[in-house]
This record gives sequence, structure tokens and C-alpha cells, in this order.
Amino acid sequence: MQDLKLYLDAVDPRLFHTLLAVAIGSLYYGWRKLHAASFDALPQALKALPGLLIGAGASALATNSTVLSDVVMQIVSGVGSALLAVGGHHVLKESALPYQGN
Repeated sequence: MQDLKLYLDAVDPRLFHTLLAVAIGSLYYGWRKLHAASFDALPQALKALPGLLIGAGASALATNSTVLSDVVMQIVSGVGSALLAVGGHHVLKESALPYQGN
């Protein structure tokens, strides 16, 4: 994961977290399509939690630093990527694009 982040950072520093947001959004989309009952069983307040944990975990694994502040910043960035994925879902749902969001 660290090598992937280093490579993507060399191309564009925003690319890793952008792709992480796309991956989290895709996981949510697949989860809702393949097993909607388990997703709908979650309380509304907890539906973003799996994405937040995935984003935080992936970003923490991608850091190559042992300095606590660097690791915390990576985790916060990963949570931000997850929030971007959830926000993107809501924006697409309200747009004129052919996306129902379920």
C-alpha cells in the first residue's frame, strides 16, 4: 500500500485519496446492490461508519512515517476521502444524471 501511495503521490499528491474515495464509493454501491437488506438494517447514523473505517485504515496503512502526527494526518485524510465518497453519492443522487443511488 505504501508503494502505491508513493507512486500515486509522484503523479499527483491528490490522486491516492481521490482513488480511495472512488473505491469506497464503489464498495458501498456494490454492497447496496448485492445485499441491500444488510445495508438497510443499519441505522441511518451508522451507514457511513464502514466507509470511514476503511478510509482511515487504508490511509494509515499507506503512510510510511512513524511520526504520530503524520499518521494522524493520514487517518484524517482517509476519513475525508470516505466523507467525499458519501457526499458524492448524495450529489449524484440529486443531480440530473441517471443515478438512483440504491
